[in-house]
Amino acid sequence: MSSQEIKKAIREQIHPFMKELFWRIAEGKDALVMDGVWVYNEKAQFVGGKAINLCSYVVTELLEEKEKEEGIHALREIIPMCAELPMQTWGIFNAVKGLWRMEQKGIRGEVIPQELWERLKVTLDWRTFVDCENHLALKGYPTNYYGVAFGIARYRELLGWEEEGYSEKLLNRLMEHIELYSGAYEFMDETPGFGRFDRYSILVPAEIANTVLDTGMELPEKIVRMLRKSAAICLFMANRDGYGFSYGRSTGAYGDTGVLEVLTAAARVKTILDPGEEALAYAYCTAIIRRFGAFWIDPEMQSVNMWEKGRKTDSYRNKNRILSENLSLCMQMLEAEEWEKPESGEEAEAVWEKREREDISGMYFPFARGEYERGLAVVRDKRHIWSLPFISGGKEYYEKSPYLPIPYSQFTVTGVPGEAYAYLVPQLMLEDGTKAMPIVYFKEIQWKQEEGQVILSCHQDALCAVGEEEMRPLDGISCDTVYRFSHGQAERTDTFRISKDHAVSEIRMDVLTFSEEPAETDGGYGFGCGRVEEISQTGYDRKQIRAAEDTEACRTPEGRLCYRILLKKEHISSNEVSVSWRIRLRESGRIR
Repeated sequence: MSSQEIKKAIREQIHPFMKELFWRIAEGKDALVMDGVWVYNEKAQFVGGKAINLCSYVVTELLEEKEKEEGIHALREIIPMCAELPMQTWGIFNAVKGLWRMEQKGIRGEVIPQELWERLKVTLDWRTFVDCENHLALKGYPTNYYGVAFGIARYRELLGWEEEGYSEKLLNRLMEHIELYSGAYEFMDETPGFGRFDRYSILVPAEIANTVLDTGMELPEKIVRMLRKSAAICLFMANRDGYGFSYGRSTGAYGDTGVLEVLTAAARVKTILDPGEEALAYAYCTAIIRRFGAFWIDPEMQSVNMWEKGRKTDSYRNKNRILSENLSLCMQMLEAEEWEKPESGEEAEAVWEKREREDISGMYFPFARGEYERGLAVVRDKRHIWSLPFISGGKEYYEKSPYLPIPYSQFTVTGVPGEAYAYLVPQLMLEDGTKAMPIVYFKEIQWKQEEGQVILSCHQDALCAVGEEEMRPLDGISCDTVYRFSHGQAERTDTFRISKDHAVSEIRMDVLTFSEEPAETDGGYGFGCGRVEEISQTGYDRKQIRAAEDTEACRTPEGRLCYRILLKKEHISSNEVSVSWRIRLRESGRIR
């Protein structure tokens, strides 16, 4: 392999795909269709700005002389077309970034007439989603959009569209939010203190750092500290398969690129990674880029595939945004393009072999501690990575399967976007019709590593009522949960204590798996094919397995699930009840 694996992977797999996208945009104009979808539909709210960004990059960086003249001519038609499209948040950010690139490369005057330039100055503004009259409050967006507003303001300053000052104010507003709701841990709560710490909670310092460094600002020390903590999580997750974040919303391809952005930003800030860490980060990011080209780009669709052949993402990234997602994912791949291979001399295979000789190990990364605790546990078992998040709070997502406190791992345990399964978490059915689960009100999260085992535990004084628009505590039922990880397996035990004020009629749980060829065992089911070799349980009275239907309810970012197991415990008379499950992985042999 080349001594510059990342550059080689980008040039072989990403650049040709980007050029193809550019010419399709140029030739298709406003009638462009991708895989049956008209790409400029009303639900593709970012596509105009993202097209400006990628097309400006292709013309200025990838086209040779003759092609470049044709590319500039095409840009003269693409920019006015995109300017007529609705522009929101990320679309605005991408547009001003692309305009600044054209300004730097000296082609802006050739491409954009002055009248259009003046119109873009008005429409491409962060004030469309930030309330200047209310302490720079976001107008109904998650906290990470402060980073978007900051980036727009900074590029507007460079373009000469406004005086310097607001970019710093917006960045300070984000820092204020983080200080208020996370404190010394310095991870971003997506909500005003309800405790949702998603992928963006780890990613946002990288996005800000890249914008700061790209635009010649001084990087705040707080962002450096945040980025160092985010990089530590990503390094502990590192794996040769190129899998990134496996939980929360918008995972799949964006779960992978999230890690790529964090580690490439950390490598740009020379004080964060030591030589060994940079060698690991470089090998990991190479694997992510290779996976993007081999797995996420579908040659038959001529597109990134997050929606077909059993795959599914959340409604936010619906297929109406097919062009938008192709454009932004390619641009995220480029974050690593200028990364020179570390001088440690270690090839990727040596990095992975060293890591995979280690015993099972775990780390717990706290995000916030207050009335309730939030954090992420990562467990490394040879080549296998488990991610166990305690992150759920706020509206919408608190009960969805990608947010549950369970050990996620690609092709092993994967949440179904938008679905509210009792996925590997018991659901208590009360006689009054209330449904409740131990998924939000975490306290006393503890972890320890013993010989051959990683053990985590937590306590919840109250369960969370589910099936309702907003989360609320259900007092009178407490839960103690213990997770045990050993080589090739993960286990969870829940012990519920039920006060006399509640009558529980049933406890149920779903188990979803990619594995195939099921056979019943005493405690559960074995599988002849797939990463999961056996799923067993204790405490439940009934078990049932059925093939998963090829519907939206059984599709994940990686592909369609194969089987669904339903467990039930009925006739509950004791005020203390324990249930458990165990997943055993296949050591080798038939992996789908």
